[in-house]
Amino acid sequence: RFGQRGVTAAVAVLSLVAIWGTAHAHGPFTEDSPEQSALYVQVFLIFMAVPLHFLAALIEERNEVEQTLRERDERVRLAAETANLALWTVDFEHEQAWMSEKGRELFGFGANEAFSRDAFQSRVHPEDRQKVHNAIEQARSDANTFQIQCRLLRPDGEIRFVVAHGRYLHNESGEISELLGVAADITSQLNADRELRVQREEMVRLNRLVTVGELTASLAHELNQPLSAIVSNAS
Repeated sequence: RFGQRGVTAAVAVLSLVAIWGTAHAHGPFTEDSPEQSALYVQVFLIFMAVPLHFLAALIEERNEVEQTLRERDERVRLAAETANLALWTVDFEHEQAWMSEKGRELFGFGANEAFSRDAFQSRVHPEDRQKVHNAIEQARSDANTFQIQCRLLRPDGEIRFVVAHGRYLHNESGEISELLGVAADITSQLNADRELRVQREEMVRLNRLVTVGELTASLAHELNQPLSAIVSNAS
């Protein structure tokens, strides 16, 4: 619990107590000669200190790894929140699934609502479910990664457009152990592109009308001059 320093302090205190007790004929190491008692104390301290130091080192290493993983997860979550991305994971070995708050907001899941691959598929638009299913299954058997654009049908009836990326991870035995996924909401971008396309089409139509108007004015001008001359000559 207290790491290498705690183990070292505890071993030092216990060593002093064992040596003092042996020197004053107290404790379990005083039945034989002083030389044998000293040997027993040394062996006892060695067999006590080495495993404790080894265990403390393992615990500290595990704590450092956990701290590194926590920091990495925080950085990933911060980057995902900054980029407005939805993250999710499906652990097949432990049968657990997790989705970020942004993902739950995007897909329309409640804070306490269970998330799974089937729940993910249920939020996909019915017309896109087969396409998404095929992409995920192909990634599971071949490339291990997939990228697909699809529509989401939220419980409130709103339709969102997303681009989803996923990757399958394998364990030491080569079996699929986890699915990592990320999705980006591109609804506003598609709406902006659609509005821009409509504006461009309107501009093209207006340019055509302006061109037709200029052509009409030019024809009227070209016809007006000879007609005026003919009228004057007739008069």
